Amino acid sequence: SFNYSPNNNWYGTDYFQYRIQDTFGEWSNWAIVTIIVNSVNDAPHADDNGAPDNRIQLNEDYFCGPEQENGFLITLTANDNSDNIVGGAPNDTGFIDWSTFEIETSPSKGTLNTTSVPNIKYCPGANNEGNDLFTWTVKDNSGAVSNIATVYIHIIPINDPPIAIDDNNFTYQKSK
Repeated sequence: SFNYSPNNNWYGTDYFQYRIQDTFGEWSNWAIVTIIVNSVNDAPHADDNGAPDNRIQLNEDYFCGPEQENGFLITLTANDNSDNIVGGAPNDTGFIDWSTFEIETSPSKGTLNTTSVPNIKYCPGANNEGNDLFTWTVKDNSGAVSNIATVYIHIIPINDPPIAIDDNNFTYQKSK
């Protein structure tokens, strides 16, 4: 009996030879064991945008328009490069199927317009500031789901001008 473990992401034909010795010290002829390792579809890799200490930055008063058509553009990236095998693995012709894009965690301080994935638009909520994020996944053409990627955002506070409002004041006439 033997155990065989191929190198990570390796596929193809491998072999080894062996012979055995009996209790009288006699050796057998050489035997060859051929092992065929088939390739498999590897899941795509979704890339983070920004990092906890290097976030995408935009101002709190960023104008998005009524349908968020002018939202802050964020381009998502992912790859299905078959583990960098030149030409790709035979069973992993891999390409990203952006129609399978899913938000895993929604942003808490803004909204997303995902009508043109992988180009999405982020709109901060009115007078929101600070850190925000959202997470997402995507599948490849074979249905393998990517890792969960994170988009890190920092909304920069803007000093808003004061707002004056009309006042009414009344007083009583002095009586004698």
